[in-house]
Amino acid sequence: MEHLLETSVSRYLKRPLDQVTLERRLQRTMEANQIDVRDQIYVPYRYEASIHPADYTALLRQHPLLDYDLTIYLTRLAQERGFATVKFIEVVITADPKVERSTVLLNSESGANSNSDMTAAATALDFVPDDHRSTQVDTTPERYPINAQYALAVTINGAVHTIPILQTEITIGRSTKNHVVLPDPLVSRQHARINYSGRRFLLTDLGTRNGSRINGTLIRDNSMPIAINTDVITIGSYTLKVTIAHSDE
Repeated sequence: MEHLLETSVSRYLKRPLDQVTLERRLQRTMEANQIDVRDQIYVPYRYEASIHPADYTALLRQHPLLDYDLTIYLTRLAQERGFATVKFIEVVITADPKVERSTVLLNSESGANSNSDMTAAATALDFVPDDHRSTQVDTTPERYPINAQYALAVTINGAVHTIPILQTEITIGRSTKNHVVLPDPLVSRQHARINYSGRRFLLTDLGTRNGSRINGTLIRDNSMPIAINTDVITIGSYTLKVTIAHSDE
């Protein structure tokens, strides 16, 4: 009923689709697909939202990191409520001309074909919660580096976007399947990745035509450590820097 009311109001007022509306729809989808396995609540890990191409273009213009922002939103929501998933949470937004303006078509995936399959799969895994209330089954504290102490500062058109680092691997590229999407012809579809291991970060260029740079040094099909707060990564016309978001000490 809420979805029908929101859709009707949006159409009547010609209200454009915004990120808050997407967040509400994703939250309801998560909450509506809970299952209880041995006193642990599991929710879907993959969410695919299809919207009209015009809404898609307008949203990406305002929020270049939309998929990643929504993934972070759902991850934090799951952490706050103590939910678990069989894989890391992922949100993918796609453009579909069959979807009407200001509406959202949402599908979710739990990692199994049915709730009974998901229950069996989740029961077979050994869920070990850590101090950071990870949303991943059979996880380790390093999966979420030091409780989001680090962040990735991405400069886009002069504006700095700060993204909390909640995973041990962040993919970067032009494709919307990446965690960080950089819509630039100089950026390859799958351009680079940043890995966190042993309390340090490592940048890997994925064999791209234009390569990646750290403090001006060209990296192509190779890896190089990243110094926190000091090293500047250049990919296409964008700059990125790993920073300290806060300290738990």
